[in-house]
Amino acid sequence: VADMLKELGKDLPVVAYVQGSMASGSYYAGMYASEIIANRGALIGSIGVIFSGYNIAQLLENLGIQEQVLKKGTYKEVGTMSRQWSEQEREFLDNLLGEQYAMFINDVKQARGEKLTQDSQAFAQGKIFSAKAALELGLIDRIGSLHDATEILKERANVGEVVWLKKSKVDSYLEQFQDSLISKVISLGSLSLR
Repeated sequence: VADMLKELGKDLPVVAYVQGSMASGSYYAGMYASEIIANRGALIGSIGVIFSGYNIAQLLENLGIQEQVLKKGTYKEVGTMSRQWSEQEREFLDNLLGEQYAMFINDVKQARGEKLTQDSQAFAQGKIFSAKAALELGLIDRIGSLHDATEILKERANVGEVVWLKKSKVDSYLEQFQDSLISKVISLGSLSLR
C-alpha cells in the first residue's frame, strides 16, 4: 500500500486522514501521502517491529501430545511454539527483525524527509504518540477534522464538488466494530504497544 500511494502521489495529491489510529503497519501504509492530517484524539506511530510467539511445550507435554516434524532447512521451524527456540534461531530472528526495523526507519525518513524534526531515537522506539506529539515530531502535517482533510484534498486536486463512493452497510458496520474494539483494547491497557 505504501508503494502504491508513493506512486499515486507522483501524479495525484494524496491526503491521509487519521480518525482513530495510524500505527505500525497503517502508518507505514500512509506515510507517503502528500499530507497527513490527524484528528486531535488520534494515535500515531508505533514505528518498530515485533516477532512474538508462545512456548507451549509444557502444555503439550501435560496433555500427552508429542509433535512430529519433518523438515528440510535449518531454519524451517524457526519461531515454532512447540519448543524453546535455540540460540541460533533467536539470533536469526533478531537479525531479521533488525533488517526490517532499519528498513522501516529508513522508509519513514525517506517519506517524511525534512518534515521530521527529530532523529529516529525520538520517533522509532515503538512508541505511540498523541496527534499533538506526532505533529511535533513531524510524523503528521496537521491536526484537523475530516472536513479539513476533504477541503485540503479538494484544493490540492483542484476539484470543486466531491462525489464519494459509498460503503456498503456491512463494510461500514465492520469498520465501526473494528474501531470500537481497538479503542476498547487500548483503554483497557491490555494492548502491548511496542
